[in-house]
Amino acid sequence: MNEFENDIQSDTIDVDAVSDKKFVHIDKSKRIFDIVYLALCSAFMLVMWCTGYNFLPLIANVLAIVAGVLIFARVLAKSNVGLYMWIAYMVCICGLFVFFLIWGAESFGKNLWYNLVLVLFPVLLATLVYVSDKFITKKTALKITCAVCSFLMVGTAIVYVFFMNLRCRPTVESLQAGHDDYLASVKNKYTTQDKPNVLVILMDDMAYSDISAYSYLANKISSASGTVTDSKNATINTPNIDSIADGGIMMDNFYSASPVCSPSRFSILTGRYSSRGYLDNVVFPSDIQSNPWSPTHFLNPYQFLNNVDGILGDEITFAEVLQAAGYNTGCIGKWNLGDYGQYLPTNQGFDYFYGSYYVNDMTPYNWVEDYVDEQGNFHSQEVRTHKENLDQSESTSTPTTTAAEKATRAMTHTFNASRSLTNISAIYSTISNQRPTQAAQARCMTTLSLCLHRTTAPAERA
Repeated sequence: MNEFENDIQSDTIDVDAVSDKKFVHIDKSKRIFDIVYLALCSAFMLVMWCTGYNFLPLIANVLAIVAGVLIFARVLAKSNVGLYMWIAYMVCICGLFVFFLIWGAESFGKNLWYNLVLVLFPVLLATLVYVSDKFITKKTALKITCAVCSFLMVGTAIVYVFFMNLRCRPTVESLQAGHDDYLASVKNKYTTQDKPNVLVILMDDMAYSDISAYSYLANKISSASGTVTDSKNATINTPNIDSIADGGIMMDNFYSASPVCSPSRFSILTGRYSSRGYLDNVVFPSDIQSNPWSPTHFLNPYQFLNNVDGILGDEITFAEVLQAAGYNTGCIGKWNLGDYGQYLPTNQGFDYFYGSYYVNDMTPYNWVEDYVDEQGNFHSQEVRTHKENLDQSESTSTPTTTAAEKATRAMTHTFNASRSLTNISAIYSTISNQRPTQAAQARCMTTLSLCLHRTTAPAERA
């Protein structure tokens, strides 16, 4: 009897062993759907690498997520992994890594380590799924391991979406040579020391008649010395601006280049339609370090063509022209024309910047101080964080007053007192949501006044 039981037990062990040997962990069957999906992912990667458009990586990441979901579902249903779907996942994840190495706007080293961190976990998890049968012999344990890993493959691919740095090099032809030649000609042409100071005051979303100089509520009083504005009844009392208007030229028939902030600022600085610089809408933050879960860094790639994240470095701004003519230049307040590299105010003709790259309803809304020293080195520091700016009661007065004080003290790294003349081109920005439809009129006043000082590039961008 014991001998018979031993034979049965021996036979049972042999059956389990045979069953384990028949189990296939990596299914190499050429399923049409898997092969077609792999071909689609591979073709998409090639298109993404060749074109360089920064809205394509998000689509590639979605393809990786779909592949991960299909792998996870197959593990649950059939306890194995489809080889070609696994390859499709790896193609998408590794393709993203290669794309940002080729097209990333940051330095190669930063692109390398940043994206390496993002792809590390998806690749390790996918590799673990592939080789797990080498060290896990039990079918149930193998299934659980692959299910958990494939689920995490989906999760880490989703994390990649939110932390993806979409800053990429513009795909447009650079006109930097013409930009440099023109500014060199300005430098050689204007050598006189008889240069006026230039002050530009720009306010967003201000109604036409808000300030007292244009207000129908203000009174014009004539006297022997000229016309004086009585501004006490105006919506916004601006006596200093009124005095400039009383002794100068007031314009009351004008056009705006755009009804929103970034394009109108582009046109004010360049004298060109914003569409010529691919900048026909509001520029959003591209920085993901302050709040990676904020959706704003996805917006620029889908509203601007050719990877443009602000005003391109080869645009000729009136600040660059003044700078080339010997002026010291500064910008105070809101910039909203880009937040890195060539888009920064210090790369657009301003020696000094104090304010925010963003709008006060964006995340982040912090203040920075940027300047270029006499050796041409760029310096930047955050002077007020987004959290500190949650109270925006002094968002206009504080940066303006602080920066003006620094300029008055003639800081050696920017406003050098030894220069014969100092120009502070200050942009004071205020946001008023009460009359947004009047924003265009407010910008028009500034646009035409700038035309008196603007120098336009001889060649237009094609």
